[in-house]
Amino acid sequence: MTAGSGGGLRLEGGSRTSHCGTWFQAATPDGRRRGVLLLDQALVGAPGALDRAVATVTAVRRLNLPGVLRMADLVMNADRVWLITEVPAAPTLAELLAAGGSRLDPTAVALLASDTGETLDRLHQAGVAHGAVGADTVVLTAAGSGSLVEVGLSASLRGGTPDPRADVAAWAAFVRTLAQACPPAGDLLGAVASEADGAGLTAALRTLTTAAQELPDFPSRGGLVAIAQTAHAAPVPSIPGAQPPAPPAESRTLLPAGDRSPVPAQGRPAVPDPVSAQAAQVPPTVAAVATEPADQATRMGKRAARPAAQSGGGSGGAVNLRFGPGVPAPTAEQVWRGTATKRTKRRRTLLRSVLSGLVTLALAAGVAGVFWYRQRNPLVVTAVAVAPAEPPGSRCDITIDVVGTVQTNGRAGTFSYQWVRSDGQTSAVLDQSLPRGAAAVEVHLYWSFSGRGTLPVTATLKILAPSPVEATGAFTYACG
Repeated sequence: MTAGSGGGLRLEGGSRTSHCGTWFQAATPDGRRRGVLLLDQALVGAPGALDRAVATVTAVRRLNLPGVLRMADLVMNADRVWLITEVPAAPTLAELLAAGGSRLDPTAVALLASDTGETLDRLHQAGVAHGAVGADTVVLTAAGSGSLVEVGLSASLRGGTPDPRADVAAWAAFVRTLAQACPPAGDLLGAVASEADGAGLTAALRTLTTAAQELPDFPSRGGLVAIAQTAHAAPVPSIPGAQPPAPPAESRTLLPAGDRSPVPAQGRPAVPDPVSAQAAQVPPTVAAVATEPADQATRMGKRAARPAAQSGGGSGGAVNLRFGPGVPAPTAEQVWRGTATKRTKRRRTLLRSVLSGLVTLALAAGVAGVFWYRQRNPLVVTAVAVAPAEPPGSRCDITIDVVGTVQTNGRAGTFSYQWVRSDGQTSAVLDQSLPRGAAAVEVHLYWSFSGRGTLPVTATLKILAPSPVEATGAFTYACG
């Protein structure tokens, strides 16, 4: 299948049915891969369903959680609605487990349980529930992490309200599925699932974090990355009968301007139609043909895309965007007397003044808003763990990378910390800044050892501000 006209996405196949429609994989002209979800037309066509779906996608995108597969856009062409993700929404854990899942070791399944549980916990703190947690809505990314897809989407399309308690029960069932796929971790994950059922998600995550420290190589993601590389490198079957797209008469991007991804230098790619032998039409995102800020700021229902005039038999992928009826053309008398030009200059001068004032007000409001938000939503350190990046084994004269993993509530801010070694050495007080949406960060202590003998040691990471939290990791230097 060749790329269609207009620089559109090239659908690569790999379709699967989900709670909300059908997922496909696609590629941009420069080879980057995307996920594309065609929402079920019967669901989208229900009264109010589309508005609810737009509100849900917008709310989830604004949270910007690293454990949720990032959505690039939500677009509509005719009566079809498409959700586009910045990376492929594949493979799912259900697909990996169906393929055998024999490469999932205890560390891998513990990380997957932790990734999804932490993300759910943060969603619930933000007042958002998933509504369809399971192996088919967890995607293994190329970075070796488990990310959620379709957050809140199924319930919004069906007119329901997802329940966080149902999320916790579904997550416990997912953890038990991981336990079945990896018997060596069965007891640990079984205990975590039971804790979730009885005491809730936060208690279960605490149990998981503590017990996982005893697993070999935890929290290294090397095993998951290797699985992900194999899965992402596998060829994706193309869709039979797919054709290059014709320029649609009208397309709309449904996300508000502030919730759409920045457009790359080459423009965000369009999505071709049809996607299958059934000729389901995929719209181009308007940003594919208009990258000016004014174009990006137009909302649904206020953007009309019309076919552009073509010359020389070129492919017709471009469109012209028009905003309202436009300015009437000046009459011959106005042009002769110069009044049209003078009025145009006055309008431009007035427009520049108004825009300058609006920009100044917007900047001031933005600064005040950020300050107010940070005051009302401070950074909180929720958990700390300490462990060597690699066990020292029996090596001699080595430097150990002691890793402190600091988990937060995802707010922007700065925390202060200090390392304390069991040999009496203490580091200076250090600061670590975090952007909004960062779920965790690693800080490092490099500790050198030399000579022969056996020496048990501990390293303690103390979080001093915004509130005191600490954790200790122990290991042994043993040089024979």
